[in-house]
Formats: sequence, structure tokens, C-alpha cells
Amino acid sequence: MDQNRIEETQVHEDKKTYSLWDFVIGIVLGLISIFVIINSVMMPTFGEALYSRPGLVPLITSISLLGLSIMLVFKALKENRISLLPREIESLIKSKEAHRFVIISLATLVYILLLDITTVHFIILTTLFLWFLFIYFKVKIVVSTVLAIVTASVIYGFFTQVFTIPMP
Repeated sequence: MDQNRIEETQVHEDKKTYSLWDFVIGIVLGLISIFVIINSVMMPTFGEALYSRPGLVPLITSISLLGLSIMLVFKALKENRISLLPREIESLIKSKEAHRFVIISLATLVYILLLDITTVHFIILTTLFLWFLFIYFKVKIVVSTVLAIVTASVIYGFFTQVFTIPMP
């Protein structure tokens, strides 16, 4: 009797259950795949043979990914967990990790934009960006300052001296 119960547990554990996030990820990957398919087809051909066109590999890959995304969405729908979506999204919005992700993403976007539109030196902007992130993650001010300056300087020196890449 105990052996049967153990086997039932193992069979149940081996069966994949599809969650709500499988549905969401399937939709997102499907949309990305469609975007890549459209851009792959629209790539210039320059009269090359079909097998040597630049959009062939992304096209094949994205068609495969689209097929897998559709399968993932249908399997998630089959388990009928879509009614839980609003509650899951609400808990995600309230989570501390989501807030951190948004703040770090916005800080990175501002950093990239400032690198692009200003004439402020790379070391200064990178030091400020890193200092902000260190402070945000509650690193002591002195340690944050030293780490930010050293890291920005090392990055700048490494790329300009070793790789001979001009930095902004």
C-alpha cells in the first residue's frame, strides 16, 4: 500500500502544471516572435539566394519560438488559471522587487540618455550612476563614493587603453 502511494506521488510530481505566468510569458514571446518575423521578411535581399539572405536565421528561429509560444498559451489555457491573472498582477505591482526593477530601469534609461545628449564626461556620469545605485541599495556613502569612482575609472581606462575604444 505504501509503495503505491509513493508511485502516485512521483507520477503527480512529474506532471508539469502550467501556471498563469506561463500564459503571460507565452503571449509576450509570441508578440516578440511576430515582430521578429515581420522584420526578418522586410530585410533587404540584394538578390541573394534564399539560403544566404540575412533574415533567414531570425525568421526560422522566430517561427519556431512562435509555435512554442502558442503551445505554451494553449496548455496554460487548458488548465484554466486565467481567472487568477488580475490578482497575480496586483501582487506583482505591490512587490518590492518590482519597484526595485522599475527604479533601476528608469535610472539606467536616464543614464543612457544623459550619455547620449550631454557632453558630460563618461567617468563623471558613470560615477554618479553607480553612486546612485549603491546608495539605493543602502551601501555606506563613503564606500559608495570610492567604489563608484574606482569602478568608473577602471571601466574607462580598460576600454580606452586595452580595447582602444573611444568612450563618450
